Amino acid sequence: MTHFTLNRQALKITIGYIVLSALWILFSDRLLLTNPATELYISTMKGWAYTIVVGILLYLFIAGALNKIAAEEVEHKKVWDALHKSEERLKLTLDATGIGTWDWNLVQDVYYASSRYFTMLGYPPEDGPVDRAIWVERFHPDDKGTVNTKIKDVLSGKETRYEYEARIMHADGSYRWIHTIGFVIERDKQGKATRMLGVRMDITNRKEAEETLEKKVKELERLNGFMVNRELRMAELKNEIEELKKQTKG
Repeated sequence: MTHFTLNRQALKITIGYIVLSALWILFSDRLLLTNPATELYISTMKGWAYTIVVGILLYLFIAGALNKIAAEEVEHKKVWDALHKSEERLKLTLDATGIGTWDWNLVQDVYYASSRYFTMLGYPPEDGPVDRAIWVERFHPDDKGTVNTKIKDVLSGKETRYEYEARIMHADGSYRWIHTIGFVIERDKQGKATRMLGVRMDITNRKEAEETLEKKVKELERLNGFMVNRELRMAELKNEIEELKKQTKG
């Protein structure tokens, strides 16, 4: 229940109470105090009536407010449960597809990650903030400079798009290709990114397939070039033979 709704209900009850009290004060004595002997008794009854009316009004207001708050809490719980189930389904889906997620507070430079973020590279999951310095050191020497530049550009606000492909050391000592993508979800008043969410995926198989395909293409180009040169050479030899025949006849 919003403060506006509660204040509006309280205002309605207060106005009703003021009107009822004013009418009671203005007309009750005229209607009830017709006999001076009964003045004390009537005044006492008026006090009790006043107390009862105020109590009923307070009860109606508080009960109504509490009922609405309880109803909203039930609805909130339903929404929360639905959200929690959706998060669980998303987590299971991401884990099944091998996608790790991360949450980066750029202001405090605090980094959280899902369990799959670690296990895809053979490391045990960690609770709490992640030590990014350790992960930066795990990048392949040829990729570390590019990744560091990306990180510095995002932290400084120079870049808002955060994406790269780089090799990271697996727990077994090998290097795996990782594709990382980040999205800005919060900004300060100046428009500077303050928080990012993102994912990272193991793309080693794709990279190896691309390398294999590139090698095959180069090999085909080499063979094609060889065949073209062979055809050219054969044409040249044919022309030379024809030229020799002409010279012999002459």
